[in-house]
Amino acid sequence: MHDESDKIRYPCEICGKELLTKETLRNHMKFVHSDDKFTCGTCNDEFRTKRNLKHHTNIKHTDDKKKYPCDIC
Repeated sequence: MHDESDKIRYPCEICGKELLTKETLRNHMKFVHSDDKFTCGTCNDEFRTKRNLKHHTNIKHTDDKKKYPCDIC
């Protein structure tokens, strides 16, 4: 029987955290140790992912009338 300790681990060279797959190591490096940020052009808030910036923009900087146009008027 195999347990978690039998699995190959991929250690982070920066913090030593061990991850189970190369993909999770890549994501860890991108989201935890990367200086890359996406900046909101309206309020200059910074986000680690483009997805989070888009979500922020839709919530904070999109007029509700534009999001849900009225089909009648």
